[in-house]
This record gives sequence, C-alpha cells and structure tokens, in this order.
Amino acid sequence: MAAPRKFPGSADDEGTVDETNMDGRELRARRTREKIRHAAGALLVTKGLDQTSVKDIIAAAGVAKGTFYKHFAGKEALIQEFVGSRFQTAFELLPGFLELPSAREASLALITAILKGREWQPELLRVVLGELAKRPGLLPSRDLHRLALPIVELGVRTGELRTDIRAPAMASFVADAIYAALRHWGEEILEGDLEEAADTALILAWDAIRVQQR
Repeated sequence: MAAPRKFPGSADDEGTVDETNMDGRELRARRTREKIRHAAGALLVTKGLDQTSVKDIIAAAGVAKGTFYKHFAGKEALIQEFVGSRFQTAFELLPGFLELPSAREASLALITAILKGREWQPELLRVVLGELAKRPGLLPSRDLHRLALPIVELGVRTGELRTDIRAPAMASFVADAIYAALRHWGEEILEGDLEEAADTALILAWDAIRVQQR
C-alpha cells in the first residue's frame, strides 16, 4: 500500500478545537459527545447500524439515555456526525488546497481530507459508507459540490480544465463521480483500497473535463 499523501494542513485530525477557552460545562459536553461517538463507532464496526440500538450505545458510552438524546436525535445522526466532521475539516483546509500549484493536486488533497483522519479507520469508514448507500439522504451531497467547485474554477483559471462547459456543471460531475466511488466501496462493489477507488473515480472524471492535448 502506498504511503499516505501529505498536503498542506492535512494533519490526521478531526478538526482542531481549542479547549483552552471553554468553560467546564462546555468541555464536559464536548468530551461526552466524543465518548458517545467513540462508543458508537466501535459498535458500528462490530454490529452495523441496523443491529446497534441506542441502548447499546449508551451502555458502551456509560451515559444516560437523556444525555444521548441531548447530543444526537438518534443513531442515524451519528452517521451524519462522522461524515460531517470530515467535510468540516475539508472546508477548513480548502483555502490551503487552492494555493497548490495545480487543480489536480488540489483535488487529490480534497480526497485525502475527506477520507483520512484520526478517527476514520477503514473498517468504520466502510460501515459508514455502506449506510450512506442505503440512506443517501444522510450524505451532504451539496457540500461535496461546494468543495469541488472552487477547485474546478481553479482548473479553469490555470488552463487545466475545459471552458466550453460551465464550472458548476463540471463540479457536479466530479462530485457525483467521487460519491459513486465512495458508495460502491461501502457496498463492497469495489474491492481494494478506498483511496485507490476514489482516485480512480477522480481520474476518470478529470479526463472528461480536462483540456485535451492536441
């Protein structure tokens, strides 16, 4: 397996949060939420979402039922939490990606930001993506388009991408290709490494919208 790609700002984290300015109540709430997430993640890997109950999660996390519902509307909300944290990190890192020499490099950095992270083990990632395939409404597809659009616009400015197709349409095409690869990997339609599957989808999409060399 290839070594993980490194890009500016692509540290393996879920978004750095400064706890020094939090009061005791905020800090306890944050750590309780993290405890629930960690417990739920372990259960999702071993049992899957359908076989995991809220009762299982609160028992594993050691919190009360009311505490769980204070943080999450239900177990499906945890899927959104896992996905949302990755997209939030990607949005935070996007300005740095746009400073890379090419839109192609920026797009690879975006894939890495979405897929990699301290809490996103491959086993959990496959479960989460499998659940997204069954519940597509949980995926923030607009966020994926919003992330792709500035990179596509960069590609148009640098002469890498076509100008005869509007940038929003190309961004939607790229976002759909990435989402399809993630969904198929989660459903185990695609085998092998997830990063390779996403890269392949990106290469195919990029080939359709790049400026063709004569």
